[in-house]
Amino acid sequence: LASQCPDLSKYLIAQSPTRSTIDFRDPAAVRSLNRALLKAFFGLTVHLPSDSLCPSVPNRLNYVQWIAENITAEFAHSPIWGVDIGTGASCVYPLLGVRVMPQCRFVATDINECSIQAAKQNVESNGLDARIRVYLNKNRETKLPLDDPEFPLPALADGQGAGQETVAFCMCNPPFYESEEERKRLGDMKAGAPSLQTGGKNDELYTEGGEAGFLKGLLAESKVLRERVRWYTTMVGKKSTLAVLKAELNAMGVARTKEGKLLQGRTTRWVIAWSF
Repeated sequence: LASQCPDLSKYLIAQSPTRSTIDFRDPAAVRSLNRALLKAFFGLTVHLPSDSLCPSVPNRLNYVQWIAENITAEFAHSPIWGVDIGTGASCVYPLLGVRVMPQCRFVATDINECSIQAAKQNVESNGLDARIRVYLNKNRETKLPLDDPEFPLPALADGQGAGQETVAFCMCNPPFYESEEERKRLGDMKAGAPSLQTGGKNDELYTEGGEAGFLKGLLAESKVLRERVRWYTTMVGKKSTLAVLKAELNAMGVARTKEGKLLQGRTTRWVIAWSF
């Protein structure tokens, strides 16, 4: 990998004549590794700002592949649109998504203007602006502002507004913590385990009510939008949040749900999807 991406070489730590690693506590090393993975395996040149969350590429790829196998397969090879809620500076989900799912185009949304500018740069530098549209969500209370006249989905052939187009799916990797205090408390519970330093802006790490609060908001919006998004999906980081979502979906009488478990090393994440 380092032979293809020389910047990674300076962070390598030899473990044996044929095996090397990096210091996963070093944010610069972690960014270099993930840039190298995106370049070597997907032909993507991605800028990862030091003040933004650095995505773990294998973890993100697992979610994209789950969507490819469980959601977009329903649409055969028809061109479809997906919406990434909280795309971040890397825009990693749409970038991986268009590589893994050739029929997909994306709207990449975020509430942070600096993240949006970096995401645009990553899309344009890879020549993917025809397939990925980057959108600044100015309404922090809304996850899916499909009725915003500026939301960049094309108008339907019958002349309806852009907001009336059905989205094939949305995806989301919500902020994990409610506060810095919660982050520290959970970190202390993992004392002795390797600490992966991925950085991140406050918008990317913290949200009112934590992960469960954020996703309850998405559930509430889905009750209003209903079939305008064929499949609502999200990654879930806490098993307790998964239980809350399943109970809420059951109470809502949602017609169809799907669930998956994503395993990457010692990390377990879940994906849940629902459709009206």
